[in-house]
Amino acid sequence: MMDKFGITPSQLKILRYLQTYYKKKAYMPTIREITSAMGFTAPSATVEKLNSLQKKGYIERKKNEARAIKIL
Repeated sequence: MMDKFGITPSQLKILRYLQTYYKKKAYMPTIREITSAMGFTAPSATVEKLNSLQKKGYIERKKNEARAIKIL
């Protein structure tokens, strides 16, 4: 189910986590940290959701860089 902004509840949960994490630490979490915080069993689930958020214009990610997520 998506909200009026085209984002699923799990994508929104990740987006909020990213915002909170960045406010506390001034840098973004790793894929593994996001996976653990969301309770996913595999990093691929996290990557899939991050890819969706990027396609929808909520975040920007740089390939081959650690902690390279930017909230737009």
